Formats: sequence, C-alpha cells, structure tokens
Amino acid sequence: ADYCKAISVSDYLPEALELAKKNCELNQISNVTYSLLDWRTIGTDQKKYDILLGSDIVYEKRFHDELPTAIDKLLKVDGVCIISEPNRKNAVDFFKNIIPGYFKIKQVHQEMIYNRVLVNIFEIKKNKALSLIE
Repeated sequence: ADYCKAISVSDYLPEALELAKKNCELNQISNVTYSLLDWRTIGTDQKKYDILLGSDIVYEKRFHDELPTAIDKLLKVDGVCIISEPNRKNAVDFFKNIIPGYFKIKQVHQEMIYNRVLVNIFEIKKNKALSLIE
C-alpha cells in the first residue's frame, strides 16, 4: 500500500468489504476506498485502473462470461490484471478457453500452500487490437 497512490477495494457482498476494511486497519493501510460492485452491472463510464487484483474469483462457471467484460471495462489499456486461484477445475476452462483472444495471459507463479493447496497466479493484459466493449 505504500507504493500506491490510492487503493480501491470492491466486492458485491457487504460482508467481504467489512472484512477487507478490518484487514486494512490491522495492517495500517489508510489510502483505501471501499465500494459495492457487481461485475455483471459495470457501466462503460466506470473508472479504469492500472492494476486489478483478484483472488479466487473464477470458481463459479456462471460468471465466466461476465468476468472478461468486467476486466475489459475496469482495466486501463496498458494495465495489468493479476488473478490468483487455488487450482480449481473451473479455472482451467476460464484461463484456457475464455480469456485468450481478448487478453494476453501468462502464468507467472505456482506455489503449494500449507502442503495441500496449489495456488496459481496469472498475469492478464489487454490485447490492444481487440475489445469486448462495443
């Protein structure tokens, strides 16, 4: 947080925002704003960000169609989206079949956590020639 001018935290569940707020307070991070946000209803006038971070957000297949559009609407043209996921089966389809074409994707890290969970970290960048937004 010391390296960021501002941090925006969003979720579509108020409880998740409360937990994020408590974590930021415990870690003495004060340059944060919190907002309710549903990927399915993001307007084209939404603020765009240099960096998007998502953790374990591709586990529900029903959101696979909306998430790439949300990334496109929220990420600046030269921005980067980092997504971590705990090796769920649904995530494989998302990263292999849904994201490529509109985004450049690269797995940048893989690590076994607590000797039982394999966590993958992906870097997603916009393919500047294509856009999901009409």
